[in-house]
Amino acid sequence: MIDDSEILLKFIEREEALVKHYENQRATVTNFVLVATSLTIGFITQKGVILASLPASLLLTILGLYGA
Repeated sequence: MIDDSEILLKFIEREEALVKHYENQRATVTNFVLVATSLTIGFITQKGVILASLPASLLLTILGLYGA
C-alpha cells in the first residue's frame, strides 16, 4: 500500500509540472507582446505621427494594457 508521503510527493510533482507549464506560456506571451510592440513602434516611427498611425497607436495601447 502507498503511504501518505508518496501520495504527497506525487501531488508536489504534479504541481511543479503545472507551474513550469504556466511559466512557459507566460514567457511565450511576453515574447509575442514584445515583438508586436517593437514592430508597431517601428511602423509608427517610419510613418511619423499622423492620423494614419492612429490604429497602430491603439494597438500599442492595447498591447501595453494586456502586457501589464
